[in-house]
Amino acid sequence: MPRSEDFSALTFTASGELFALDTESSSLVELDPTDAVITDTIELEVDFDSAAGMAFDFKTNELVIIGSTPNPTMYRYDLSTRTLSMFVEFLRRVKCSLFGFGFEFCDLSI
Repeated sequence: MPRSEDFSALTFTASGELFALDTESSSLVELDPTDAVITDTIELEVDFDSAAGMAFDFKTNELVIIGSTPNPTMYRYDLSTRTLSMFVEFLRRVKCSLFGFGFEFCDLSI
């Protein structure tokens, strides 16, 4: 069966690695930045929906991932330890913008 992909986010790291968030399979995919061939797939234990975003945090060397299922939640993925951890869960819906993406569910007062 062919792999189904729904890349909802794409970001480069400081060292030039290219990552995409595949919301269809809830995985983080590393791509070759020269030809976009998949070089690694990391299964995540979180179900993301199609309204997901991702950015690279240059200060912490982590990927920051935000999704809206089941509740709007922000995660950090540590590239060195390959671990995903919940960073913050937004409890009410207000309009704001994170990483250049507009979301209708952010509560930055938490």
